[in-house]
Amino acid sequence: MHYIYRIFPFLLLFFSYTSIIAQAKKDSSTISNNHLKSIFKITFSNNLGFIWEQRLNPVSSLSVFGGYSFGRQSNDYTDRSAPIISSPDLYAEYRYYYNFQKRLDHQKKTRNNAGEFFFGRLESVFAVSGQNNFSLLGIEGWGCQRTFSKSWIIGFQTGIIEHAFFDKPVTGGFNYIKLEPMLTIMVSGVF
Repeated sequence: MHYIYRIFPFLLLFFSYTSIIAQAKKDSSTISNNHLKSIFKITFSNNLGFIWEQRLNPVSSLSVFGGYSFGRQSNDYTDRSAPIISSPDLYAEYRYYYNFQKRLDHQKKTRNNAGEFFFGRLESVFAVSGQNNFSLLGIEGWGCQRTFSKSWIIGFQTGIIEHAFFDKPVTGGFNYIKLEPMLTIMVSGVF
């Protein structure tokens, strides 16, 4: 658990630093206003809920999600015999979009923040009936999203999850940390 607190701030610092460097290299007049936008969307994937993606600067954003997460009633992601349950879920995700100018130079669409990005996410999945633990997830990875109509987005994310399980033992603390792969395909409607 202690390494999550060590790794996550460095990733946030790295993405912030690269964002500042990218701004220093490009004149602000070369980055047009039709790039990154603040958007509100409903997402459908293993997470069902609402996302507010707030533009921080021309190449990065901060997303906040609130909704439900669907998964197995097991601490092992390979346990296919466990029933599927839904749990309340919240996360904050920093995104660094690294190719917006390149997409514009090649006259590709950037509507609804279409592009590739690196991300860092801090997520909490809350305990529900039949599941006795609270989970804290630190997720880092790569993703992309494309607009396939005026107000619909399809996205893909892959990465590594550092999953800390808090099983509420009598002695307090948490029981263990597990590394898991992440692969998500999502469809979102933009409002």
